[in-house]
Amino acid sequence: MTLTLTRRFGIAATTLVLGAGLTLTACSSDDDAETGSTTGADATDSAAAGEASYPRTVTIDGEDVELTAKPENIAVLSSDLAALVLPLTGGDNVTLAPDMNATGDLAEELDKVENSLPPSASVDAEQVMASDPDLVMITARHDFEKNAADQLRSFDIPVAVSSGNAGSGSEAIIDQIGVVADLVGEQEKGAELAAELTEKRDENIAHADGQDAPSTLGIWAHANQQMIGSKTLMLTGLIREAGGDAVIDNMGAESMVSADPEVIVKEAPEVIIVQTSSESGEDAFAELIDNPAMKDVPAIKNDRVYYIDSSITSSASGTAIIDGLDEVSQALFEE
Repeated sequence: MTLTLTRRFGIAATTLVLGAGLTLTACSSDDDAETGSTTGADATDSAAAGEASYPRTVTIDGEDVELTAKPENIAVLSSDLAALVLPLTGGDNVTLAPDMNATGDLAEELDKVENSLPPSASVDAEQVMASDPDLVMITARHDFEKNAADQLRSFDIPVAVSSGNAGSGSEAIIDQIGVVADLVGEQEKGAELAAELTEKRDENIAHADGQDAPSTLGIWAHANQQMIGSKTLMLTGLIREAGGDAVIDNMGAESMVSADPEVIVKEAPEVIIVQTSSESGEDAFAELIDNPAMKDVPAIKNDRVYYIDSSITSSASGTAIIDGLDEVSQALFEE
């Protein structure tokens, strides 16, 4: 069964080459791509006090970023951050962003960005600086990415580094809006956006009231291998939020697990949600789902296998994560 998606924007994987053999990868979903820092409540409180004056200091994941003026030429090197920055500032205030497949309002704003980082492109630090940024924003999931951020700081411009370790589920992305809004000087807009998304999130969560939590398995493609999503996968967080019983939570595994038929048969999930992407569509999972050994798995036997795109179920989904939560909720409770 395939759910109809209401919004689509892809996720770019971009590599920034900085110095001797150092690379910065702005990867997409998902186990190593969670984002976060502050809370939606923090954003509301900040906005209520009015837009902050400059110079000012913004703290992101324990690190201070000194801003002398409101950024107007932002270089966003990670798609998870770009998906939040663009709705807040508009593309006219972004000088460099990952090349993402986008539609709707996000696509319109992305088209306004003068410079882009193509998927898997290699760009040296001088190319980043050639876009004349007054703020650089990156998500650093590994030490070498933090080192890359340090090299960018040597150019004497503010560099905001997100650890990417806030958690999974739509709440993690909503929480990130506050600190992103602080960084780009759009606290009021950020508070309004966070409040709107929180309201929609609560509406989706309410669908599970009074209903049994179906055992649900999330499957995705990682490095051309089909995997059962880990506890920290964004899709897993959405399953929990929507009211499902995430199978991975009961498997005793701390990381993702190979989606082998015998494992799926043993776990016998009532629902299977497959995270698709432009690289791994529904057909890519056909051999696994149609494996005769799995014909008696409840999810397969009862036609409860759903395919939902990574554009709305990953850490780089931005505000569209609420669409993903809605799709997951529909899958769990067949609305």
